[in-house]
Amino acid sequence: MLLGVLSYSDDHDDHMPITVGWMDTLKPIVASDGVFRDPTETKLMGYGYAYHDKASWLKTADIENPSGFVVIFDSTLPGRSAHGDLTSLPKGGRHGSTNIEGFANGEAEAVEAH
Repeated sequence: MLLGVLSYSDDHDDHMPITVGWMDTLKPIVASDGVFRDPTETKLMGYGYAYHDKASWLKTADIENPSGFVVIFDSTLPGRSAHGDLTSLPKGGRHGSTNIEGFANGEAEAVEAH
């Protein structure tokens, strides 16, 4: 999913997708709709991930610190194409004491939840 965002930007003059409908925007790029669902969270009624509002139509070249800029993250927002700020990260962590965050440099990592 994160690589889908970055692939999209490669094809759209270095711009990341807009927030509204971002999952549908990426659907032609990603392998299946299943990548939008957190596979470890069976209780979720939704998808489990959100797109950072600050990434909407942002040029990747304008990001000063790509390894610190969160694009995709574990979220408590249930809807398709959920988006928002990092306040929707699961408190205490979804994966033990961590949440998964995907960064503009293409890396994803488990980050200690607060």
